[in-house]
Amino acid sequence: MPEYADIYALASRRTEQAVTEFLDHFLPDRVESADEYEIPQYSDAPTTVFTKASDLIRYCCDNPNEVHAVYWRSETRPQHAMVFFYGDGGLIFGVSTPAEDHHRVDLAADELGRFLNTEEVIVTYEDLPPESTEARICSFECTFCATCVDTVLENVCPNCGGGFAPRPIRPARNWKGDNFLGKYPASSKVKHRPVDPAAHARFADLPKTVPPEKR
Repeated sequence: MPEYADIYALASRRTEQAVTEFLDHFLPDRVESADEYEIPQYSDAPTTVFTKASDLIRYCCDNPNEVHAVYWRSETRPQHAMVFFYGDGGLIFGVSTPAEDHHRVDLAADELGRFLNTEEVIVTYEDLPPESTEARICSFECTFCATCVDTVLENVCPNCGGGFAPRPIRPARNWKGDNFLGKYPASSKVKHRPVDPAAHARFADLPKTVPPEKR
């Protein structure tokens, strides 16, 4: 299974037409990734359950405070699309594409920016190399890129609720006592826990108001 780059941008309209135009443009050969959509999302006692994404989208557009995430996958290629409805009335469009093809990732990001007429496009990768200065970690070493921490997670770890700090970079050269990357390489074992931005927005609503040192 390939690693993916996720590309996000804020939409200017929260309408059914905007969602349909986005999906028809970026993922015309789509299938829904879920069979049911509960309101509220992830609730143990939902008030409403939709069986079609189109019905959920209509509901979220008619109710601008509703928070929900919807995902689709391509039937013919390794690509995904997603929309995130935020409680402030906002709407984010996202596209996932294989990360190893950097040219393809750049093209997809440029295309999404042109489609939405914005230069504010965020690209995130599942893995950050050991030398990256963009890596941020919580006290349990959950790792995210700086852009995600600042703009999506709002400095709230989705797993523990704590804050983030820059990840220390292990020396690539053997300066002393074989304590370097060559002797102790970065782990290749990844525990991948995808973050649903809409669900995280609900979770982070309280922790983000408290300084990390006081949580």
